[in-house]
Amino acid sequence: MTPKLTDFFAKIRADALKIESETGIPWIFAATQSAHESGCGLSKLTVTANNLFGFTANPAWMAANSPTVKFITRECSPKPPEQIRYWEFEGDVFEKHKTATGGSELQVWRYFRKYETWEASLRDWAAHLATPRYAKALAAAKTGDFEGFAKGLQEGGYATDPRYAVQLVALHSSLEGIA
Repeated sequence: MTPKLTDFFAKIRADALKIESETGIPWIFAATQSAHESGCGLSKLTVTANNLFGFTANPAWMAANSPTVKFITRECSPKPPEQIRYWEFEGDVFEKHKTATGGSELQVWRYFRKYETWEASLRDWAAHLATPRYAKALAAAKTGDFEGFAKGLQEGGYATDPRYAVQLVALHSSLEGIA
């Protein structure tokens, strides 16, 4: 394990263990996914907004006047660039590129959730997993099946990157013995 991962896991462990005791989701699952999403806590989104999982600000979050930050993010779509006018609102697509498979890789302006602490971000993540959309991921997590967890996230539409589950499993595999 790299020093960057070691430092990140030391920092997130106590909060992730709280979430594990409350939800049954292994702390290492939260730590692995958040390490991937946040660049081990070093991404601009995490540093600026304590957002460990890349959660965007949905309409309910915005309507509640909850804190947000706006960043450019990378999104993938199976549609070719010429078929994409916008992602969520007019003018939000910053850049488009055609992929080798005929789809698109986009740079998009998006609003993201801002949290007071990493624990708040972890709590929102756990609540997110408790929705029907991620039932498969949550069930797998509660049985300790990381590969099933990652696949459940992918199938539930957690990320637009078609290699998301594969990347999570590879990172988790490199952590054997840490939990």
